[in-house]
Amino acid sequence: MAQRGMTAYNVHGNHDMNFHVPGDEYAAETFRRIFGPEYYSFDYGDVHFILLDDIDYKGWNKEENKRGRYTGYIHDKQLQWLQNDLQHVPEHKLVVLAKHIPIATDLSDGDYNKVTNRDKLFAILKSRKKLLALSGHTHATEVFKFGERHGWHSETKFVSINPGAACGAWWSGPKDIRGVPAAMGVDGSPNGYYVFEFNGSDYSYRFKAANQQASDQIRISFPRGKIQLGDSVQQKIVVNVFAGGMDTGVDYQIDDGGLVPMQYGKIADPFVVAYMQNNEDSIAEWIRSSPRSTHVWYADFPEDLFPGMHTIKIIATDHQKKSYTKTAVFEIEENQK
Repeated sequence: MAQRGMTAYNVHGNHDMNFHVPGDEYAAETFRRIFGPEYYSFDYGDVHFILLDDIDYKGWNKEENKRGRYTGYIHDKQLQWLQNDLQHVPEHKLVVLAKHIPIATDLSDGDYNKVTNRDKLFAILKSRKKLLALSGHTHATEVFKFGERHGWHSETKFVSINPGAACGAWWSGPKDIRGVPAAMGVDGSPNGYYVFEFNGSDYSYRFKAANQQASDQIRISFPRGKIQLGDSVQQKIVVNVFAGGMDTGVDYQIDDGGLVPMQYGKIADPFVVAYMQNNEDSIAEWIRSSPRSTHVWYADFPEDLFPGMHTIKIIATDHQKKSYTKTAVFEIEENQK
């Protein structure tokens, strides 16, 4: 990063801790010495960035002589600092909170994947007019708006974005001609990164998959290739919109037919399930056991398609009103007797 001449703002995560300590008090000591404070803030124009430490380390496990557990939690001292910090931030500014563990997630119920005392955090933030939350940790892309189910009771639109990981599913999977693993995330998104643009106190973002065109935002998991006539009616049209979320609208069109809305579902991408089953030798079992996604849409496959070549087009529009398209060709074959 230093060689690229770009400023890096570091966030303390669960792999940055001193593991051989009795508890959380000294867990970030080395991080502080090398990188600086584990929580801090700075301004960039009309945007106020707040970087938080939401890792609560339970200390070295002496009984089993191994690294101890951790949960998502923000200590009272840091919350008091946050409250004091925001008193000096004008109301018109966008407040961006960046931390390792998401404030909340629909990917897991584990306390290690969410901030367990987010009610205290929300109480401090509820009066702000412009908010954005960024996180990492889960190695999956996830976009949603906080609401009642998360304990967010303010009228302020508060979006949470978890931009996946540059290493995808921990650099696993088959290797390409360069020797680089496919590293597809458990949610079905390619490994990559997000690009944010700030205009005053407004923001926009886009997902960029590694080694792919910027326009590559959707995968059509089914239909693909050749399909036997009759088998297709047992299938669903399934698409994965990498940076999509509950507020994304997705439609499909086959040949010259009309647009048909698709249904949102928090389900595993069947393409990813098959990918992991076919690459067991290069993907660890603990990764293969948990394919999950919050950006998959599906619809019934039409029963009246004739044998031959067909074109399917997917149109997705996210909460930013940005639209993405994906087109593919598939073939329906008559059943072989």
